[in-house]
Amino acid sequence: MVKPVSEQLADLSVRAKKAEDAVAAAKKEGAAKLQEREDQIKADAARRKASAQQRAAGAKDSVGAAWTGMTARVQSDVDSLRAEIDYKKYQHDREKAAKAADDAEENAVRAIDFALDSIDYAESAVLDAVLARATADAM
Repeated sequence: MVKPVSEQLADLSVRAKKAEDAVAAAKKEGAAKLQEREDQIKADAARRKASAQQRAAGAKDSVGAAWTGMTARVQSDVDSLRAEIDYKKYQHDREKAAKAADDAEENAVRAIDFALDSIDYAESAVLDAVLARATADAM
């Protein structure tokens, strides 16, 4: 059974706080610890993706198809960002490393903007669902 939307929003809030705390902690850690943390984030993301795909596979209406398309686009964007970040990790020149850091920060800002837009979309979808339920119940 799917979690209530309020629980899903709470989970999203907890996950966002965890990411914020992880970034703050990462600034204080060494490269090996950062790599370990990045590997864990990738594994967690893969688990969330698999779970989302499993839920989307069970959907029988157009919302499921839209969700599948959106998760594919999000995953594609994430994969592109990770590929770009991975490529830039191998640059050794100080000037290139500074440019890579600037680009990574810009990518992070874009990812945060995307997440904020996703939250807005989710909130709108929840309100639409509540309104639809109220309309259905009133009939």
